[in-house]
Amino acid sequence: MRWLRGPAEQLPFDDGALDAVVTTTAFHFFDQPAALREFHRVLAPGGLVAVSSLSARQPLLQLPAASKWKPQHSPSPAEMRALFEGAGFTISDQHRVRRPVWTRLVPDLITVGTKS
Repeated sequence: MRWLRGPAEQLPFDDGALDAVVTTTAFHFFDQPAALREFHRVLAPGGLVAVSSLSARQPLLQLPAASKWKPQHSPSPAEMRALFEGAGFTISDQHRVRRPVWTRLVPDLITVGTKS
């Protein structure tokens, strides 16, 4: 295994080099359309992208004290589908993950897309 660093919008991989791209609890920090276009670029045909994103509905994220932790933008399920499709992906799965009370800050929307 080799670790490489780079922004989501400029991944250090050749075109079509990867079979999968996975991001968890970070998508709200990215330029979302640019990141998805970049994921599409680095994926081989048939490759999968999976994004687990924070839900803006999380009660703790609504508190004023949590504002420094609040996501820039946590897309709704419909917005996620539109973002994925706008980047050229076909949605293959999207579902909410129900979490126990003590882990409500864990991501709760998973969207998976396939590169044609």
